[in-house]
Amino acid sequence: MRVLVVEDDRSLGAFLKAGLEMEGHRTEWVQDGEAALDSVFTDHPDLILLDLSLPKRDGMEVLVELRERHEDAVVLVVTGRSDRNVRVQCLDMGA
Repeated sequence: MRVLVVEDDRSLGAFLKAGLEMEGHRTEWVQDGEAALDSVFTDHPDLILLDLSLPKRDGMEVLVELRERHEDAVVLVVTGRSDRNVRVQCLDMGA
């Protein structure tokens, strides 16, 4: 499975990438929203682990653009935000 990790925290991003690769997944890790979109539209991952608080483009903006372009990858939002409304909004947006 091709997995894209979109996480600006270096230790968490490295941890997720290493763990996924240990399980046999081809994994790319990027640290901002623009790089995430570039990677999605060139590599077409099967799964995207998406942080919301990202430099350059917020994770919610990334999610909107993915769905506008009909990208069918599964998106799991990984965030430290605790607001239930944000979680519901992400689900409504296609996460």
